[in-house]
Amino acid sequence: QAQLFVGEKRVQGIGKTTREARYAAAAAALAKLKAVMPGMKVEPGLVPPDWVAWMRENTVRGVDCEQIVATLRGKGFHTEKNPYCMQYLICFRSLDYVKMMYPEPLNANGNGLSPRWAEWVLEHQNIGADGVAIRDALTDHGVNAELLPHYMQELAQNVGAEVRKTWRAKLLDFWSCVCDGREEDVELYLFAGFPADASGKAAHDPSMELPALHHAAAGGHDGVCALLLNAGA
Repeated sequence: QAQLFVGEKRVQGIGKTTREARYAAAAAALAKLKAVMPGMKVEPGLVPPDWVAWMRENTVRGVDCEQIVATLRGKGFHTEKNPYCMQYLICFRSLDYVKMMYPEPLNANGNGLSPRWAEWVLEHQNIGADGVAIRDALTDHGVNAELLPHYMQELAQNVGAEVRKTWRAKLLDFWSCVCDGREEDVELYLFAGFPADASGKAAHDPSMELPALHHAAAGGHDGVCALLLNAGA
């Protein structure tokens, strides 16, 4: 039978001061975490100027791009969502290969880029790299912007790229790298934290969204397919 309690009954609860103390402790822990992971202080995809400068300085020093994005990821930044950072790293690394074969960036008169370097610029404009990322990759490879003021200004304004009559303008991002079979660049996006199982709009029908693996397979890019599968697609 149920017992009947008569008289006072003591109930233990959490007092206001205890709740406030726990809240203060949680707030302090979050502040400490943000100090260790500064990326938590900003919106996903934003990289503050001081960290962009850090990225460029370490790229020039020869640190691998994968290591740079991994470090930024460890600090809480979503670099894979930052178009400038990803395009800059892709451009810088690509220009490294050109510089090994053609170390002199300027033409014989010193009033313009050498033919191969100028060709590289046009190639990267036409795959959708922003002119500011291209310009910064050039200057960080030793091109003196003061010698080519008008050219550098046009780059920043994206003057010179071919006009593409497609349903959308060409943009150098994860999806274009997948569709074009750019294995090294896809791998960089995956290192930065881009989800391998993400879905994106189909080039032939923007109303359709298909997994990245489908885009890579449709283009016959076996290497990209392997990278995506290994990353969990």
